[in-house]
Amino acid sequence: MKRLKLLLAMATLACAIGLTVKYGSAYRPVVEPVREIEEIWAIEDEREESEEPLVTRLFCNGAEAAYDAESNTFYCTLGLENGEEWPKIKLTTAKNVGGGLTLCFVDDYAYDACADAIRDGYAYQIMAYTDETYSYSDVVFTGLPILSLHTAEEITTEDTPTVLNLAFGNGERLEANARAHLRGNASLVRLDKHSYKVEFTRTEDGKKKIPQNVPGLGQTDEIILLAMGFDPNMVRDRLSWSMIERIWPKDEAFAPVGREYVEVFVNDAYQGAYLMMVPFDRRAEIEKAGAGSAQRDSLYRSVIAAVDKGRPIDEGYELFIAPDAENPFAGLQTYLRLDDGEMDDETFCREAAAHIDVPSLMRYTLLVQGMALCDNIFNNMYVWAHETAAGVVYRFIPWDMDLSWEKEPGAYWDCWMIDALACRVIELDVSGARAELAAQWRQMSEAGFTIDTVREELALYQHELTDSGAFLRDAERWGKEQDEMDVSQIEAVAEYRFELLCRLTQAIGETGEEFRFADFETDEECSMQSMADALAGE
Repeated sequence: MKRLKLLLAMATLACAIGLTVKYGSAYRPVVEPVREIEEIWAIEDEREESEEPLVTRLFCNGAEAAYDAESNTFYCTLGLENGEEWPKIKLTTAKNVGGGLTLCFVDDYAYDACADAIRDGYAYQIMAYTDETYSYSDVVFTGLPILSLHTAEEITTEDTPTVLNLAFGNGERLEANARAHLRGNASLVRLDKHSYKVEFTRTEDGKKKIPQNVPGLGQTDEIILLAMGFDPNMVRDRLSWSMIERIWPKDEAFAPVGREYVEVFVNDAYQGAYLMMVPFDRRAEIEKAGAGSAQRDSLYRSVIAAVDKGRPIDEGYELFIAPDAENPFAGLQTYLRLDDGEMDDETFCREAAAHIDVPSLMRYTLLVQGMALCDNIFNNMYVWAHETAAGVVYRFIPWDMDLSWEKEPGAYWDCWMIDALACRVIELDVSGARAELAAQWRQMSEAGFTIDTVREELALYQHELTDSGAFLRDAERWGKEQDEMDVSQIEAVAEYRFELLCRLTQAIGETGEEFRFADFETDEECSMQSMADALAGE
């Protein structure tokens, strides 16, 4: 009975492939249904095995299948919602394939459910043969979208012309000219798996950028492909942006942008699972603050170390936008004076009230504390110097949150993470900062910034990465020790820190007593209770 079930399942898969191949293909229909193993042996006996694969290009449902030359494996995306049923599969070669070539699936009874085959990354075997030779290739069906880059030269930190192919399981796809380069700072030096930035171009020479309608992301002229190399679960950055999206108004500058998991291939080599995102168009975002803002405002980002990208760095901040080319860091000077701790309390209160957007700083503080953003104070924090009629006002935006939700030694996951400027603004209650902090946390919680949301998001990411087979493939590609997702630590951090913020914001909002933050970076007793006591002035 079991063998009969498997035979019927394979017949269903073969029929789905065979029917769609036979009728109406835009390409030469050469892939045939499953052959019995005895027939395969007969084909082998009458021919010589080719030293090279006879086919290195296949199309799946009209989109070119990704190819890994080293393993001679094609990858086709079918999406994640097929269950046991196999969808119809149009699997073809290119138009220019010479005559006399035939392809067929080899008899296989391993999987009767589509979802199981996708989750386990099962490789179905295809035989290609002519009158004289034959070869074998594998086909793997994945649940994630597939993105391929093809270049004439190796992709480096310099722009390289490329052709991008992106295919989704629902049939959406994109083929476009582009230019690509490696991105990142520490990841470029410390990791083998690298991130990419891709900018769409009008022509193959890659000079003039144009927007494209990218499936899953919308209209954009560039994307980034995050390798997530520092995150063994590949969920931290995406989770952070998803949580921020719940509390950041969509029409406000620097609101979170679209993101999708994809599997990436570069020049016929499998690179693993990536997070595809739209990067901020910084000038366009600043312009949301008012017409002409992008010509008046400045934008900087805190850095610990940076690869030379041609952007100036001063006082631990990297320059992105400045109206004064001769003195580009002029817009940062007031912020640096406020942050250096040299002002007396009276002067600090007056200057901070005039130049710090306290709601923006309190929101940023809650994000840092709630998501344990240990790499987003002295690093990866945008400081936006917005020019107003009354003078410069500073706003704050996070970026690159792959070290979030951490519970490792030195990450201070159970401490109040010290940002000297934010702590002093709260301590001195600049512009009602205490009440603002407490009110914002209540609003964030009501908007879904909760442990239940974290668990829901993590369950979704586990489904996408694990049930697609991508997590296991990525682990095998990069020799990771962890080949199964375990997000319990992230849930534990979220639960702890959300409870911490509930208690601390209440303490901050209710007390009118003078208090100061303990130096928890050097305090070995940095428990939740000791912090609550300190903040409450006990």
